[in-house]
Amino acid sequence: MNLKLPAIDLISFWFGFVLATIFWLILLRITKLIPKIRKSSAERRIHQQQMKSASKEHGLRLFALRKAQSFHLASSLFPLDKIFIEPTVITPARFLPASNEESGVNSMYRVLPYTPEVPELVADFPVIKNSLLSILQAGQQYIAVSANPGFGKTTALAGLASQLCENLSPTAKPGYLPVFFDYIKIEQSGENAGSDLLNYLSANVKGISSSTLEDLLLNANSSQRLVILVDGLDRLSLGDLAKATAWIHELQGSYPQAYFVISCDPFLTGDIEEIGFTIFPLSVWGKEEKHQFLHQWKNTWNTLKLAQNNKPRIERAYHWLMQEENPDSPFDLTIKTWLTFNGIAECSTEKARYSSYLNLISGGWLKQPVFEALTLAAEENPFPTITQEKALEVLSLGLESTAEVIPPSSALTSQKSQIFADNEGCDPKDVLSFLVKNHFFDQIFEEKLLFSNANLYACLVSKKNISSPIPAFSEITFSPISRILFENRQISQNNFQEIDSWLSREDSLLRRDHFFALAWLKQTELGDPLRGKLFRQTAKLLQDTSLSIGLRYRFLFALVKSHDPSISTLFTYFASSPDAAVRQISAFALGALHDENTILTLVKLSKDPSLEVQKVACISLNKIWTQSTQSALLDVIFSADESVRTLACELVSFHIPDGYQILQELTTTDNFLARKAAVFGLAHIQQPWVNAIFEKISTEDTQWVVRDAAKFTLEHPLSTVTFLPEKRIPVLENPWTLQKAEVYSVPLPDRGIPTELLYTILEKDTLTNKQIALDYLNRQPTARLIETLAKISTDTESDFREEAVNTLFCLSKRGLNLQEG
Repeated sequence: MNLKLPAIDLISFWFGFVLATIFWLILLRITKLIPKIRKSSAERRIHQQQMKSASKEHGLRLFALRKAQSFHLASSLFPLDKIFIEPTVITPARFLPASNEESGVNSMYRVLPYTPEVPELVADFPVIKNSLLSILQAGQQYIAVSANPGFGKTTALAGLASQLCENLSPTAKPGYLPVFFDYIKIEQSGENAGSDLLNYLSANVKGISSSTLEDLLLNANSSQRLVILVDGLDRLSLGDLAKATAWIHELQGSYPQAYFVISCDPFLTGDIEEIGFTIFPLSVWGKEEKHQFLHQWKNTWNTLKLAQNNKPRIERAYHWLMQEENPDSPFDLTIKTWLTFNGIAECSTEKARYSSYLNLISGGWLKQPVFEALTLAAEENPFPTITQEKALEVLSLGLESTAEVIPPSSALTSQKSQIFADNEGCDPKDVLSFLVKNHFFDQIFEEKLLFSNANLYACLVSKKNISSPIPAFSEITFSPISRILFENRQISQNNFQEIDSWLSREDSLLRRDHFFALAWLKQTELGDPLRGKLFRQTAKLLQDTSLSIGLRYRFLFALVKSHDPSISTLFTYFASSPDAAVRQISAFALGALHDENTILTLVKLSKDPSLEVQKVACISLNKIWTQSTQSALLDVIFSADESVRTLACELVSFHIPDGYQILQELTTTDNFLARKAAVFGLAHIQQPWVNAIFEKISTEDTQWVVRDAAKFTLEHPLSTVTFLPEKRIPVLENPWTLQKAEVYSVPLPDRGIPTELLYTILEKDTLTNKQIALDYLNRQPTARLIETLAKISTDTESDFREEAVNTLFCLSKRGLNLQEG
């Protein structure tokens, strides 16, 4: 049977075949693209979520930024960023990358003892400093900034918050999310720390619900972007600090991936190290930072209406400020600058400065006795506060008794007219509002006002305790406010008999009693018996070989800052002491005086038999930096020990541009050891032309030691990373512990701390291993540890003496009574 197939239309067949092939090709292509489409869609959703989150975070960032920009003394005139000098902290040696031991580079960072309680000592000396932002970005999770009142802890935290808010935009890619607040302003409900923080933010950040705020914080925490900045812990006594530490520890539990930056007192830290915080002393401004600050103030001031017709006078004021020796405290320097640009001359002493400043920020309506009355009406426990009702009552009485029309010639007239339209009278509420705006007061709760600056408060209240007995040493050491009041108290003849016993018995181990009392020097004058007593006792302690060199360094600053004419004579006399440690102290102090009349003595000390004395003398010569000191440093570079030559060249490298020129010229001198030292000095200059010099020296110099130095520096450039984050490893999980247990054949416990092994290392091992062992022992201090450290601190032959003293200081700041062990 023959089947008849239908006729095939070839055109239709091929047309259908082509369409089918194209369809399958498209289908195959789409199948391959599906994963990419899904990925792109997911990325788009994530991006949209990030943009949505960034938009929500914008309000929280805006709150942090506004708060931060208003946290400075002159915020009523301009925002913080107009005059902001980025704060830095002094970085302890354990956070620094290993130095080039083969070359000896970075020797300058190992010359001076580490004295974190007195950062003023190294204001113009070379130490490693880091910004808070760089430390945070390096991965350090828990940071505590210590400094005395007025030295910029709050500004440091505010500045960091502002930096973290950079690129502030609702559509910006999410970065760090800062949450900045004062611990004192947190109302604690008793529920938990996380809820307390959310309640605070809900009350202050408008337009964002509590649940949204919680989501934002949790999301930022999970992505390691949350930065919690807590101010105000430096005002708390030991008991209140313990409560605050427990609250912060609870907050750490709520946000375990968050970074924390807090402020603390330099002499009272409680248990903040126990919950993981590392304490960094805030560095004090040197001459360069002060000049930069004055320059920014002048430029910003000239933009104000106040300055439109007074620019020539402001230029003259700026010129004189640049020439004068200005206060170390940013608080005091701000007041002095503000008064000087306002045409107020009464600001040469602290008391005159404060009196004029108070007159200025009250618009001229209030005299100093009114401010003293405000402090006398305050409650000092746990920190100085006053109720709003009481403040208004004192202000009302003050305005009635002191208000007057200020003469037109007064510098306060323009300031006053900006504050109050009515020159015939003033409402106490307006004055109070202006005092809050200018940070004399800080509103902590609805009816409660905090005295913002402890030093200003203490200066005003100093007459209050003139007839009262000197407080107990424990009261002073366990309360920052009590200590500051003690340091500012006016000493009467009735008190003088108490001082003998107080200074000689209270703190024989660390001599903090004497250190705190040295603050009285600023209140004494030549011929005052107290001044004479403090000078004689300090001179005795500086020569006491039972005290470590670092402990003696701590006494220097107050002595030098007294500007007593006998200081130069005293340290010139010390320069001839048979004790090398005393000569070293002399070399340091003479540089701190910054007196050109001391240069000849420093030149003599730069040739001292002790290398340590030579090195400190070089640092002091470099600090003064005149033609005479430059010549003296060149003599050192050409004739001293190799380590001292290297140090001198490293110091010279910090002077731009004349230091650069000196080092370049040294690379062509006939003295090959001077050329080698110059190479290590140039290694600190991070500029392209330096490598060209090294490449030339490494091939053309006639001495192999110089060529090798240049080659080594080319192959091992100094790291630009100046901070390595600390990572705590449990002692029994540390391979170092197992290794040392084998070396000393000491069995390890199943849990806890291997006490016997650590004490064995502390007695017998190297300096580095002793430090590791001490770090572990310090986490659970005992009477045995205090006794051991006290013994080491008086051992003149111990290489661990300075570390023992610094650890004893740390233990005392935690509230331990060292005298009782």
